[in-house]
Amino acid sequence: MPSDCHPRHVSLTVLPADGPRPALVSRMSRKRFAVLWAVQVLIIVHVLHWFFDGTTLAPIEPSESMAAVKDGVITVGAIFFALALGSTAILGRWFCGWGCHMVLLQDLCSALLARLGIRPRPFRSRVLLWLPFLLALYMFVWPLVYRIALAPILQPTLSWPGLSMELTTDDYWRGMPGWAMGIPFVLVCGVITVVFLGHKGYCTYACPYGGFFAPIARFARARIRVSDACDQCGHCTAVCTSNVRVHEEVRDYRMVVDIGCMQCMDCVSVCPKQALSFGFGAGPGRAVPAAARLFDFSIADEIFIGAIAGVSFMASYSLLPLLFASGLAVCLTWAVWTGWCALALHDASALGVVLRQGGRIRAAGVVTVLIAAGTLGVVLPTAAAGGAAWMADRLDHHVLVAEQMVFDADGVLPERETIEAVDAATAWYLRARSIGQGGWAVLPWRDRGFTMRLAWLAAVKRDHARALELLHGLHQEGSNEVIVAGVARVLRASRQGSEASAWVARALAEHPKWEAIRDEEILWLMSEGHDDEAIEAARAWVAARPDSLNALRRLSVVLVERGSGDGQVHEGIALVDRTLEMAPGNPGAMLVKANGFARLGQHDAAIATLQEALRLAPTVRGLWEALADACARGGREMEAQAALAEAERLAAEEQQRAGAGQR
Repeated sequence: MPSDCHPRHVSLTVLPADGPRPALVSRMSRKRFAVLWAVQVLIIVHVLHWFFDGTTLAPIEPSESMAAVKDGVITVGAIFFALALGSTAILGRWFCGWGCHMVLLQDLCSALLARLGIRPRPFRSRVLLWLPFLLALYMFVWPLVYRIALAPILQPTLSWPGLSMELTTDDYWRGMPGWAMGIPFVLVCGVITVVFLGHKGYCTYACPYGGFFAPIARFARARIRVSDACDQCGHCTAVCTSNVRVHEEVRDYRMVVDIGCMQCMDCVSVCPKQALSFGFGAGPGRAVPAAARLFDFSIADEIFIGAIAGVSFMASYSLLPLLFASGLAVCLTWAVWTGWCALALHDASALGVVLRQGGRIRAAGVVTVLIAAGTLGVVLPTAAAGGAAWMADRLDHHVLVAEQMVFDADGVLPERETIEAVDAATAWYLRARSIGQGGWAVLPWRDRGFTMRLAWLAAVKRDHARALELLHGLHQEGSNEVIVAGVARVLRASRQGSEASAWVARALAEHPKWEAIRDEEILWLMSEGHDDEAIEAARAWVAARPDSLNALRRLSVVLVERGSGDGQVHEGIALVDRTLEMAPGNPGAMLVKANGFARLGQHDAAIATLQEALRLAPTVRGLWEALADACARGGREMEAQAALAEAERLAAEEQQRAGAGQR
């Protein structure tokens, strides 16, 4: 067991007391900061373009590559990530040092700490170096493994959608965290990781993109290289913010071989002999350890650190996005390890504070131990609850019952296998809830989502009383449209239609802007054959929201499909025209309009409308089928046969794609 939390030290040359002392200030830092700030400006310009124009280039973010491996969607982020990886194989990890906004945050933190006279000490762990690589495999390789190797067995209906391109977006902020998540993310991953783990602590131990950049950098021909002028003064190591022992590597390999090197060029800039340079050439020429850096911990220590890191990540990822969870997990690992050192070692210190000396624990050590104990007290049950949530979700995916059947008043109980999956998923959801709800989690952040799933599973078993109990409990804590809709569905499934309508009416009186619940109520009335009431409800929606496109569309559909006379059908067609003025080029609206003409016996007008819709959406099979029907009703048999043949061809293509996806 080491005698300090971070026991190893770097041996540097001792300069003469009366000799000149070269300033350890990198001339390259200012240039690199200028480039990194320029990247931030470009990001801001990108966001502003979307804000003012409404459409812009999709996010240039490596995580967007997940859409490519999961769904075959080639995004700007995927193209960018591929280019960055390819260039890393030639130039090394230049992007990490010169183009990443997280590096800017960490370097700003390091610069601020330097002004305060604080130099963060690196936390050199073998096992933590594996975390970024494992995260990268999970994000970018596991989806392919699942789809190719496991889905044919576990999820045979999953089909490959084929390749597509998505280079622009009108919803740039989709998937982006809000301020409540973004600010803590910046503090944890851009600041605290530096304080706890050393310069670029997040890059080294938590960044999943670095998990691919680092191993690919092994093949780079461009490296920091040394000439015979080097006298091992150690200035290069002293200024390196990538935690690389530069002077030792150039001594042993004549170049920097550590995959943590991010080509910042600070070492080149401060070399008093100008012995270092960045250039192309052969590799080290002999075997290099998996990581050339020295590590601070024994194998037993590493096992302990790895176990804490794994549990901490499970706990964090059950509550937070992956990039945030990885940074928080390594910080929690540091806190627990430091508390253990304060408790178990003869002498221990951290962040320049003595925790234990001569076998006696100091006040700071007591506080550190309490923090570590509190961390474990939160992390362990949260990780257990996260595992329970994972189990519940897996089992929940086996409950394959159509929503229409669940909320059908004439529905029946599903098969025994489905009931067993419901019971098992219910048991695990109960464990995943917070301690206050009888579960394992310390924090109640996910309780509402779990309760919604429990209500759904109760409805699947047709335990309507239990489902209503859970939903009413959520409603009392703070309702929303989804909860109100759930109560209405369960009431209708239990043959309490009038109570459901009254429940919806009360909710709409309090929240007149809610639209989804109105739409659902209208659809239910139509399904029950209450056409006049459906039209009345749709008119009430338009009266409450006269400029709502959704309200106008629903009223037009109800009038066209269920109107009691030609007058209401004409009114519906006029409303369709109004919606097309508000949102032109909608093939679905044109189909509704064509159906209206068909009800009026105006078959030529219906055919012309459908042909216009097909010019906009020529691959929509339903439009061709509607055109075939309209042509047949209008006595245009040859055109009807041609349209039907095209519909059959599209149907065959859909089946072929589905079969290829299953294979």
